[in-house]
Amino acid sequence: MVRYVSAVDDGGVAWVTPDAAGRLRGRGTYVSANPRAVEEAVKRKKFELGFKNKDIRVPKTLVEMTRRGLRRELVASVERAGASAAEARASDSSETARVVERETTTTVEEEIEKLLEAQKRIVADDWVLIPSDFVDEMGDGRLEKESVDCERAPSDVSPGVGYRLDVLTMDELLSILEGDSLDEIFATNVRACLERFRLSKKLSDAPVLVGVDEDVSLRLRIAQIKLKLFERG
Repeated sequence: MVRYVSAVDDGGVAWVTPDAAGRLRGRGTYVSANPRAVEEAVKRKKFELGFKNKDIRVPKTLVEMTRRGLRRELVASVERAGASAAEARASDSSETARVVERETTTTVEEEIEKLLEAQKRIVADDWVLIPSDFVDEMGDGRLEKESVDCERAPSDVSPGVGYRLDVLTMDELLSILEGDSLDEIFATNVRACLERFRLSKKLSDAPVLVGVDEDVSLRLRIAQIKLKLFERG
């Protein structure tokens, strides 16, 4: 669902305004993350009913405004994830670390404990960055674009690596790395991994954000799912 609020301009006119981040003040109303649902809400005057204001204005570009807002929120979520991550590295290095762990384990109890720790890290905190403009070109470790019902949440998990961010383009990811919120060494590592990935198209070269804050990770998942559903609607 995408939240919309009533925003008043300098002339005192109320307008329907997307609130992709869900942080704007005031009464809100919700519409499914689907452009057709937004168009239907406009057609059936659902916003007027939701805000109890028959005079509220609906921008002609509301669908595009919503799409841009969802994309901005995803970019902001990636920036927060990068700022909260413990480190950045290529996905092959994390896989190598897990292989070494398995080889040096001596008891079943140790193996189970290591697997549980790895699972917590993989499921909750790690994000592999895959530029959307390279998804179809990936070789080793190829990821196909998903064909899903627009009403269902698309999967965002790469088994053995972590959650995957695959909606933003290479240029958008590189632009995020130019921001002031990221540590310079961290940003350099991610940039180097992206450059290797650009050349190889291999999942093993894609950068992974390791140890992202759990709450930040959840917001990132929600932001990406909403944008995927909206763009596929």
